[in-house]
Amino acid sequence: MDSKKRLFEIRIWDQEFFVELSPEEKLLYFFMISNCDNVGVYAHSPKLAKFHCGTDIEIQSLIEKVNKDEVRIETLSNKKLWIKDIVRICWGTIAARNNLGRSCYKLLIEHNLLERFISEFPTEINVDSFRDAIMNKVKGYTDLPLPPACPKADPGQTQVKNREATNNKNNIINGNKSTNHNSSGSNTSTHNEKESPIDFEKRSRATIKGLKDKDLYKEMGLDGERGELPFK
Repeated sequence: MDSKKRLFEIRIWDQEFFVELSPEEKLLYFFMISNCDNVGVYAHSPKLAKFHCGTDIEIQSLIEKVNKDEVRIETLSNKKLWIKDIVRICWGTIAARNNLGRSCYKLLIEHNLLERFISEFPTEINVDSFRDAIMNKVKGYTDLPLPPACPKADPGQTQVKNREATNNKNNIINGNKSTNHNSSGSNTSTHNEKESPIDFEKRSRATIKGLKDKDLYKEMGLDGERGELPFK
C-alpha cells in the first residue's frame, strides 16, 4: 500500500531547474510527486494530468527541463517515469522494520530497480535488515528474493582520500606557511618579520579561513590582495 503523504524540500524553490519552470510545469511536477508510488515510479496519464492541472504540457519537455543539471526523472523500459530522489526526500532510509520498508522493497523488485537502487543509493536502503528479515522468514518477507550486497568502497581509495583530507586540514591550521632552507642550514620564513600588528591580525584571520595567499584568493575566484580579507 502506498503512503498517503509526500514530502518535498523547501530549497526546491531556489533550485535552478525549478525556478525556470513555468507555473503550469511546477504544478505538473508536484502532481507527479503526489501520484507516484513509494519509490517514485509514476505512470503518466495526459488526460488525468490535464484534468487536474488545467493545461496541456508535453511531458518529455518537462523531463528535459527538470533534468537540466542532473538526472532527476528517468524513463523506464515500461514507459513509466522514475522520480529518483523520492525515497531520499520522503523516507530517508528504508528498512525492513515497518510496512513502508516492505512496500518499497516489493516495489523495487516489481519495477526491476532493486539492484540499481542499492548500487546508486546505498545509504538510502538498509540492505542487512531486509536480508535478515528474508532469511529469518519474517511475515511478509517469506517469498521475497535476497537483496544483492551493497557495493564496498575501495580501501586504497579511502586511504588516499583520508590522507588528502588530513594534509588539507594541516595546511589550513599551519596557514600554508612555507620555509626555505639556505646553504647554511638556517631557516628563512617567507613572511615579513617586520610585519605590523594590524597586518599580522589580518593575515591571522585569513589563515583561519585558509585564505592566506593572494594565489589562494585567485584560485577561489575572490578579490583582494595579500593580507586583505574579502569578507568581514
